Amino acid sequence: MYMLRQGYEEAIHTHAYQYIVEALGMDESRIFNMYRVIESIYNKASFFLTFSEGVLDPNFKTGTLENDQKYVENLCVFALIVEGIFFYSSFAVMFGFQRQHKLTGSAELLFPMPGAEQDRSLRLAWFVDGGQVYANKIELGELRYSTGIALFWSSALGPLRLSWAHPLNVRSGDRKQQLQFTFGTGF
Repeated sequence: MYMLRQGYEEAIHTHAYQYIVEALGMDESRIFNMYRVIESIYNKASFFLTFSEGVLDPNFKTGTLENDQKYVENLCVFALIVEGIFFYSSFAVMFGFQRQHKLTGSAELLFPMPGAEQDRSLRLAWFVDGGQVYANKIELGELRYSTGIALFWSSALGPLRLSWAHPLNVRSGDRKQQLQFTFGTGF
């Protein structure tokens, strides 16, 4: 059951990574083939794949001491070491932003554009944003939230986004910006 959950998590990571690469307008085939053509990445991937030889074999079965040990070794190396060191260290930048009180929150639900379901360069999104501006520390009562819809287009010039938002908790003195057009990335 744990391995099924791990597979599910990896599918989410892959999808998120693909979305980021696509949203940044990067060459997907170049990015996703780096592990084959850049020697250092290839060597690292080859080294770690030796720790999954057992479970990747379609004839692999647990039930013997040797196979049970191989299964635990594979599980520990990938779930604890590879995920723990390489994946989570990628979030160090985000934690730095949070410590500086510059982190905003956002959640988006992407879906295909009606009538253009097969065109991945054109998408709609529903989003919820939250953040705090000009604060020295995060005060949950001072956070502002909005929700809205957005249109994304991965054009030949780069990613374009048109967003319409509705503030959820406006206070007097707040400046509202309900319509926003962005060119490029959100990073």
